Amino acid sequence: MRTQDNKQAGFSLLEVVIVMGLIIAMTAAVIPNINSSIQNYRLYASAQEIASQMQSARLRAVRGNAVCTFLMSASGRQFGIDMDGDGIISSSADVVMTLNANVSFSNLSTPPISNAATLSTGTKTGIGFTPRGTLTAVASSGLPDFNPANLAASGYAIYLSNTQTHYAAVTVSPLGRVRTWTSASANGATWK
Repeated sequence: MRTQDNKQAGFSLLEVVIVMGLIIAMTAAVIPNINSSIQNYRLYASAQEIASQMQSARLRAVRGNAVCTFLMSASGRQFGIDMDGDGIISSSADVVMTLNANVSFSNLSTPPISNAATLSTGTKTGIGFTPRGTLTAVASSGLPDFNPANLAASGYAIYLSNTQTHYAAVTVSPLGRVRTWTSASANGATWK
């Protein structure tokens, strides 16, 4: 007479199916959050890249004792530093960067700093830095415009958005201070 059971240790098919169902349900709940987080990261990274390029243009102007311009091309989703002073950013002589995937330039009417002028998202726009590191306007040709009447008194703002309706802004004060902002509210009504 046998006293031991002949059962083998392991999982039943029902237990395996239940665990797999739970894993699939949890994965389905997490994937949209991961996608949203990745898109928001790309938005904030693009804002940081723009701020970095602006600060680099300012530093080049001060170091080189010459005007240096930061330009952006909304149609090409590009921005960068006009190194050769021809009023355009091209990949041959200039520093040219491209916005991250699912990020685009935007027009908003709620600046993070009061009365900041929006840098237009037209074909080409930008700002110039003087040898003292302060701002100068840029004409539609992409070349510096030294007429003080054309310079925004409170500085400028560049707006970015992603497909998750989150916004980022890069502002530059008349004295050349560059700062980044974020907003998850509709049309960028609240900035952090």
